[in-house]
Amino acid sequence: MKIIGICFIILGLIECLISKISCSSLCRNCNSVDLKPCFFLFIFAGILLIISGFSLYLTKYKKFPKIKIKNEKRS
Repeated sequence: MKIIGICFIILGLIECLISKISCSSLCRNCNSVDLKPCFFLFIFAGILLIISGFSLYLTKYKKFPKIKIKNEKRS
């Protein structure tokens, strides 16, 4: 699970870093005066990926004890 968490963190960082480029390619008529909602959407998606990656990376699994079942004949 730690490898998957690291992958999510890397994807979130890439998403945050290229959000300006991807927003400008989607919105041709946006300028600096506009709020650029697609930019905030990409940043939000990147932050969500980073948070989910950290939560997967920091989870600890407990190993449960193995239970042996005895097969005995009932009388």
